[in-house]
Amino acid sequence: MLQDLGQLDQARAEFEAVLATRTEQFGADHPSTLVARHNLALVLRELGLEEEKDN
Repeated sequence: MLQDLGQLDQARAEFEAVLATRTEQFGADHPSTLVARHNLALVLRELGLEEEKDN
């Protein structure tokens, strides 16, 4: 929703937090974690920070 409103920096922070939580709870290869990683990658692309997707 933040992403749709153009609040990309806030969306990035939220997706980073969700990714960290899901990675801790479910592991890196769990489908929920992979969805969170994908969502973060989309925001990073919109911010022009695609190189950070691989980290």
